[in-house]
Amino acid sequence: MTIAKYIRLSLEDSRSESQSIDNQRLLLDTYLQSIDASNAEVLEFVDNGYSGTNFDRPAIQSLLALVQERKIDCIIVKDFSRFGRNALETGYYLERIFPLYGVRFVSLADGYDSQDYGEDTGGLLVSFKFLMAEYYSKDLSQKITSAARERMKRGERISKRCAFGYRKEGNNLVPDEATAPTVQRIFQLAQQGESTRSIVQTLYREQHFIPTVYRGERPVDDTACIWTASVIGAILRNEQYTGTYVSGTTKVEGFGSKRRVPTPESEWIKIPNHHPAIITQSQFDMVQAIWKQSRKPRGTSVQSASKPSSHLSGKVYCGHCGHKLRQSTSKTPSFDCKFTRPIPDSPCHKLKVTTSDLETQVFGELVHRFNTQPSTAEPVEVIPSPDKAQSLYEAFVAGEIDAQTYQSLKALTDRPQSKKKEHSSQVERYTLKEKSLTPELVEEWIEKVFYFPDGHIEVQWREPATGKTPSK
Repeated sequence: MTIAKYIRLSLEDSRSESQSIDNQRLLLDTYLQSIDASNAEVLEFVDNGYSGTNFDRPAIQSLLALVQERKIDCIIVKDFSRFGRNALETGYYLERIFPLYGVRFVSLADGYDSQDYGEDTGGLLVSFKFLMAEYYSKDLSQKITSAARERMKRGERISKRCAFGYRKEGNNLVPDEATAPTVQRIFQLAQQGESTRSIVQTLYREQHFIPTVYRGERPVDDTACIWTASVIGAILRNEQYTGTYVSGTTKVEGFGSKRRVPTPESEWIKIPNHHPAIITQSQFDMVQAIWKQSRKPRGTSVQSASKPSSHLSGKVYCGHCGHKLRQSTSKTPSFDCKFTRPIPDSPCHKLKVTTSDLETQVFGELVHRFNTQPSTAEPVEVIPSPDKAQSLYEAFVAGEIDAQTYQSLKALTDRPQSKKKEHSSQVERYTLKEKSLTPELVEEWIEKVFYFPDGHIEVQWREPATGKTPSK
């Protein structure tokens, strides 16, 4: 028997990380001793600082993968909220996935053991606990957001990763002696009317390190002083360099989401004279006026607008510096490495490959991969789609169907299906019918393409049958 202990520390738990882990581990180990699990293999999975509102957590994904491989017999958690705070998803796993794979689920604080319920799953009492856990998470999220907003209004919410040119000292922003001169130099060049390309070249020539080097995210190598136009633009638009506190520029897209979206400038929080300035207000205003005048929208020519983009657009990277190659709209479409433009002696300086040549190379690699890939036709077990199960579960919780009807309908949707992998038929279909690279082939098989200065390519493949992305 293989038993999995699952421990989750939420964002608020991570402040007392070691104590919270020890408390959960002690509770789970005490339970294992009480049931005499000495002969069982015990695995431990821990997610540190992850929200329970979704299942996008590394440890829980590893655990669920082992469940699908039928390598887990029992899962124990401190309580339902540690496993998940999303009522539908948590109920889906307890109602359908775990019974399907014969996995016993134990929640100690809730007094729940799926073994005690047989084919039942706890009924309305368990469902109510799921809903309460989700409600608590939403309520806590709203309170944390409100508290953060109030701290912003007082100018007290300062991120450890503050604007380049500043450093956090206590709960104050102070100019960084190492990086503030670089910010002043950027504004000085912009005030003189220099373009972003000219500023990038000047900063490289004067050997000003980029922000990621100062943060320790990149090594000091031949690309340590190569700036990009986007970074220069972000610095020139940042009003914090005038001493004004600016916060609330982005917000979380929605409850349970990690994606942040921009907020309208009218909702930003600004506090003048909040911290020492690196540049004057007049400098900032002058640069904004120059940029507004120089960045007027340009019309799109008919010739460039009519040119279709490559199927590989957004997937091509430089094999030397690792940056994405930009697709040009010239007479002869091509992919170019713009990152090392200021470095004449770089191996990828002015690296360029025509779109047609690159697509031909990639298609050749694809055909070679199909021809050398062994055909497989082994049966695989397919988990039923969760859509029907979730709709059925919602109807049961809402009281639209009774328990007997629910169990009968659930038994029908829970039946696993089998199908065969059809790599060989896919290979035959593509190699016979497709004579060049198509959007469907790129979307289904190609993750990234690396083009090197010597002209060779390396492709990072996708596996449509498994959804996994193998190494290049």
